[in-house]
Amino acid sequence: MPPSPDGAVPTQAKKRVVIVGAGIAGLATGIYSAMNGYDSVILEQSHSLGGICQGWRRKGYMCDGCCHWLVGSNAKPSVLGRFLRDVGLGSLHYIDPDEYVRYEVPGKPPVIFYSNLDRLSAHLKHVASLTATDPDHDYKVIDTMIGICRRFVGADIPVYEPTSAGEGIRFMRGFGPLNIYLFMKWSKVTMDDFASRFTSPVITAAFRYLWPPVFPVAHFLMTLAMMHRGSCGFPVGGAQAITNCLVARFRALSGRIELGSTVSDIQIEGSKVTGVSTKDGRVFQADHVVWGGDGRKLLFDLLKQRYMNSALRQLYNSALTFKGVCCVTIGLKNCTLSTASPPTPPYFDTPHARSAVGDYIALDPAPVFAGETIKQLQVHERGEESGLILPESGQFPAFSVAGPGVPHKATITVMYESAMSAWLGLTGDLQLAGEGGPASEEHAYARSPAYQAEKARLGRFCLEFCERRFGREAMGEVEMLDVATPLTYHRYTRNYNASSQGWVPTPQNWSQNVDRRVPGLPNLYMAGQWVMIAGGIPPAIMCANSVVKMICRTDKKQFVAKQGDTSGLLLSCCTAAARADVPSVFPAEASSPAIPVPIVSPPVPTPVPAL
Repeated sequence: MPPSPDGAVPTQAKKRVVIVGAGIAGLATGIYSAMNGYDSVILEQSHSLGGICQGWRRKGYMCDGCCHWLVGSNAKPSVLGRFLRDVGLGSLHYIDPDEYVRYEVPGKPPVIFYSNLDRLSAHLKHVASLTATDPDHDYKVIDTMIGICRRFVGADIPVYEPTSAGEGIRFMRGFGPLNIYLFMKWSKVTMDDFASRFTSPVITAAFRYLWPPVFPVAHFLMTLAMMHRGSCGFPVGGAQAITNCLVARFRALSGRIELGSTVSDIQIEGSKVTGVSTKDGRVFQADHVVWGGDGRKLLFDLLKQRYMNSALRQLYNSALTFKGVCCVTIGLKNCTLSTASPPTPPYFDTPHARSAVGDYIALDPAPVFAGETIKQLQVHERGEESGLILPESGQFPAFSVAGPGVPHKATITVMYESAMSAWLGLTGDLQLAGEGGPASEEHAYARSPAYQAEKARLGRFCLEFCERRFGREAMGEVEMLDVATPLTYHRYTRNYNASSQGWVPTPQNWSQNVDRRVPGLPNLYMAGQWVMIAGGIPPAIMCANSVVKMICRTDKKQFVAKQGDTSGLLLSCCTAAARADVPSVFPAEASSPAIPVPIVSPPVPTPVPAL
């Protein structure tokens, strides 16, 4: 292969894989390809890494609206645990939650989904006894649900993608024929359908509004089973710690990352992709190209729909996508809120979080922001044990848990689903909704007075809501207030409509196999949430694994996967982050997340104006 204009000369011994996008799928693809002897280069359009999986600093607090728990955190299920260790996530510390989530309707008893199934069963029956018109009927529905969850507890989670007959047989043995039958059966039932089986209006509302109503209930029951199993811990340091781990692992394998590299064209000769070119005129030649960015950007904007089969067209024309999110983060000093419990046997080194997801709270009356009626908020508080409060000493992580009534620092995160078009409507610039155009590069909406005013109003509302909920005295001093909208997330990810997880699973599409190869271009692949039904960190890693297996099979290479330890590199990254702060400029956002990662990149141009 001749030299590339980017300056790197691939050797005859190594073929090159160019990966577009440094989100979780892109980083994991880089790790697996480098692990298998490829010259791996990741091109990232922004000046930060992780895609949706990243956090940003404000006055020593981490704002994190991405990560709530990570399935496979305790290496169980074994399949997921292996994937996490492959990319270095076995080096993180995890905090197990006492609750998965709770749902509250004003004036009604809360519905708490405890991590322990025995406790969950007893609680749901108690709520049914207070609120159901036919408690005995609800007891039977609860017993059925808990019975299915208990069956799933000992099984490997069914999101593994076997790439050979042997792997398929091992998967079926690990999950079990009865569990496969149960999962398939209950995947035909939506959350809304299951909710209607209860006569308790409170439990019905909880099942109807915690997850999208069209979501297969089997996936929710599997989540409850994994919570009981203790394999859904929160990674200390949150989303940024996850991204830092993958970056450290990739660098240890001699991978290279080019920041500020927006791909503007796919180089095609005949039916083969020969590389990609970037907006600044560079060309990266490649033997294989993996697209880890927005699927519509590749298939519609760059390839002009020339390489789409009927299945892809149907998916993009009819499937539902997750909305974006609004995320308000409040940093508290001298707070006395209880966010975690001290360590208990057998895990003496880690505390327990109160909740994985936090509390969903129905709002009455429902406020309106950016033209949207907000019917519920997700509220979640985390303390110093989470790693989201970087200590002044610069040492990281810290597993301190403040005792009852002892002042400490904490964050409260308030989130809700929100359409990007609603916020874009405040700017008078509708080009962004379709992805592209000069305004998407210049972020002219950041200078819109209406946009900034609505962000400030949302921040004040969430702060006042939390003061009423927790009490001003318990919250202590407010040191930081940050507001991120779907436009913020679009700025970093360029995801279509700022979608947080891609396609919404339904009983009709959840098992759909989206081809990783772009039709008609056998060496152009896609990885990430746009070739999976439902996103998430473990599925993105598994998708990367399957793509690199396909590449190795094409090149007649034996695929290998090696587990890695990134604890040393990760600690140095986090310690550096704890010593370098970015000032809060609420209501404007910072120009980029502040946790630095060691990378190779071209000179950074003038920073993009703050959102």
